[in-house]
Parts: sequence; C-alpha cells; structure tokens
Amino acid sequence: MEYLTIELATSGFQEGLMTALTNLRDKDRIPLNLLELSRGRNYKVCCEFPRLKEEGQGRTAVLIYLYYLARALADNVIRIWEKNDSRKLLCTEYGIAQGETEKIIERLSSSGSKKRDVLTRSFLEYFQNNTYLDLDGFMCFRAHEYKAQYRQALSKAVNDYEQQREDEIFIQILERFMDAQDQKVKTLDLVMKEKLILICDQKGKRIKEDHFDENYGDLVISIILKYAPERVIIHSGNLDQKGDPNFLLLLKEVFKGKVSYCTGCSLCQE
Repeated sequence: MEYLTIELATSGFQEGLMTALTNLRDKDRIPLNLLELSRGRNYKVCCEFPRLKEEGQGRTAVLIYLYYLARALADNVIRIWEKNDSRKLLCTEYGIAQGETEKIIERLSSSGSKKRDVLTRSFLEYFQNNTYLDLDGFMCFRAHEYKAQYRQALSKAVNDYEQQREDEIFIQILERFMDAQDQKVKTLDLVMKEKLILICDQKGKRIKEDHFDENYGDLVISIILKYAPERVIIHSGNLDQKGDPNFLLLLKEVFKGKVSYCTGCSLCQE
C-alpha cells in the first residue's frame, strides 16, 4: 500500500501534539500511522496516511485526512501560542495587570471558531505542496491571516472586559447612591411605547413623558434614582422583552430583583 507521509517538527508546540494526533486515529477513526522521530526540544513526528489506488476516490480521501490533520494542528497551536502571546501583549501593549490577564484570555478562548478555521485553511493549503512542516517557522512566517484575526479577537476581548469592569463599578456607585436615598414613592411604572416613554407613580400620576432619543436611557435612570422607588414595573406593551435596552439591564442590576414586567394592564394598552 502506498502512503502519504507528513513530517511535523516543532520546539514550541510539542505539548499535547502526540495526544491530538493519536485522537485523530483512535477517536476520529482516521487511518493514520504515527512514528516519533525525535523527542525533547527538537521534536519530530511522522504521520502516514494510506493512499487509495482509485485516483478520484484517493484524492478525496487524502484531502479529508489532511483536513483533519490541519484542524488538529490548529487546535493544538492555538491553545499554546495564543496563551503565551496574549499574556505578553496584555501586559506590554494593553497595560493589563497580571492578575487580570487570565480572565481576558478566557474570553479570547471562547471567541468563536473563525480563528481556528483560518489557521486550519492555512495549514491545509500548505499541505497541498509540502510534506514537511516546521510548526514554529510556520507561525512566524506564514500565519499572517490567522494572526490578524487573533489580534482583532484579542482587542475585542480587552474592550469587552474593560466595559464590563466599568459597568460593574458604575453599578456599585448607583447601588450606594440608592442606599443613601430616601424613598419618595413605593412604585414607579415605566411605560414604553414605540416612540414614547412614560414614568408614573403608584397613583398613576405622570412624572415624566418624553419621546425616545439617544439620551432617553440616562433620563429614565436619573428620574428613577431621584425617586428611589421600592419597585419598578415595566410596561412594554407589544415591544419585545428580549430586546431590552442597556439601561433596563442596568436597572435590573441596581434593583436586584425589584424590576418586573407587567403582563397586561390599562397602562400597557394606552
């Protein structure tokens, strides 16, 4: 039987590499012979895939084998390379404290499969004309598209984390402010229409009526904080509750379970 042989070499990505390749054979049922050529820092492993005699079928089978190999390599390289590189960048370029970096790396790790798909495709394209792969050299000189995707994902992970931290600090400030306020009304009704927003006290008296604009969230929050109610009831009528504006999510955080939705009343029908 003829074999397609791919030789892999690495000094930085050997951790977990043999396990990933073994899983291809044992779990994914890819016909694969593995032979470790050298261990230690200059690690080399040979991967042998059988070639089928039928030209069309053999070509398809080889492409499938190489795709699985490329995907396994991408997973292993990303797991090691991204953690090492992001730890360095978060400290040197973003000024993130060391104790906070792992939280951002966790966000980065769950940022989707796009990076993995890009690197898998790059490996697969390389295997079309090459049977020897130096993983360290590939990451230095060939993985440009993947690295661009990675830097975008890292930047987004940092921005999301910093926004979350700012929101948490803001919520803490609002909670302390609420605790210091004297309660002026027991309940506030927040009536949301398509173009109009109403705020009423528990007697139905309109405290504020305004049209939606870019600052309506700030307006609503300032009024509710001013009156420091025990409960806030949201009347959204036919508006989709799943599409809560950010300020409603903020209210839910500040009031800790004191915000509720009305299931239908006269205010909802106005």
